[in-house]
Amino acid sequence: MRLTPDKFDQDPDGGWRRLTATPGCEGAIADLLARYRVVHWGAFQEIELHMNYWHEGQARALAGQTEKAIPLLLAGVDPHVIGGFSDYALATVAFLQNDREALKAARDRLAAVPRSPLISAGEWPPNLKIVDSLIACFGESYAKAYSRGCR
Repeated sequence: MRLTPDKFDQDPDGGWRRLTATPGCEGAIADLLARYRVVHWGAFQEIELHMNYWHEGQARALAGQTEKAIPLLLAGVDPHVIGGFSDYALATVAFLQNDREALKAARDRLAAVPRSPLISAGEWPPNLKIVDSLIACFGESYAKAYSRGCR
């Protein structure tokens, strides 16, 4: 709880991410993210707050807490983020709502996002492989569809 929001979110050795190595901790991770947000509310930059909501939503989805996950995932969408993140989020929500058509439509929009001149390297668009996994394992749990087993 003493870490800055950036360190708490991004440091694999000191923040919440170190708990991901222990299977079955997703609910506890979600609770930790929520508690951290309450304790450090005034310390967050806007993007850090969005990411905290997003990661709590993902953890809740991984724990099978779909109804709790959806509003958190949507709160995680920062309209200033480039690279189609909102379409990735909408694809994730469509998967959780078992809406194959909305999932495919979000995937098509994500795939059509033009490369940003600010990002010259790496996979483009970001998260497309994850969305393809959600389609490949449609009907399975989010934990299975998000895993490397569906990629």
